[in-house]
Amino acid sequence: MPVDEINSIPNNIKDKRAAAVILSNYVSIKDSLYSLDISKEEAQKIGIDADLYISILEDLNNSNRAIKEARLQGKKISLPNVKEEYKEYRQSL
Repeated sequence: MPVDEINSIPNNIKDKRAAAVILSNYVSIKDSLYSLDISKEEAQKIGIDADLYISILEDLNNSNRAIKEARLQGKKISLPNVKEEYKEYRQSL
């Protein structure tokens, strides 16, 4: 993404993206759905604001609801391992 586009993104969106990247280290797949394996209190200790944590957790829950609904409709859903993809991305830098 070009720098001028990054500069035009509102700070609250930048903050949420940054928090989501950090929290991706704590996302796992349990029972064929995504799970956030860090508490709000633990997230605050690593610098994630409580409101951002709640917002990201809500997004994750919404994704899980959509996954469940798609499966009920007979669709095959393959979940990428977010934690592993983040590690691969970091190693490629």
